[in-house]
Amino acid sequence: MHQVNLWFIKKIELIFSFLLLIFMPNEMFAESIERSGNISTFEEWSDTVHVVGDITILQNGKLVIYAGTYIEFQDQYKIEVKENGIIQANGNSIDSIKFVSCEPESGSL
Repeated sequence: MHQVNLWFIKKIELIFSFLLLIFMPNEMFAESIERSGNISTFEEWSDTVHVVGDITILQNGKLVIYAGTYIEFQDQYKIEVKENGIIQANGNSIDSIKFVSCEPESGSL
């Protein structure tokens, strides 16, 4: 009887672990990067990006930001796009891109 109960408990633990892995929010697995400086070629952003300094997209530079990306400015920094630089934001109404400041009273984004 004791072995049956132990077997049943192990099976329930395995099923629970599997369901937890399937239904766990993607944010639990999201990567986080810090970014500042120039973008002169091709760069992609996804998951979480902490802006820790001004960012300049130079001539022929391209920044692609994917849907669901969370961009947090750590201070009053900016993203500037120079002539012939490109910023492509691929958010949508279901999976938007969020630009936030960790200083809620800072200027506009």
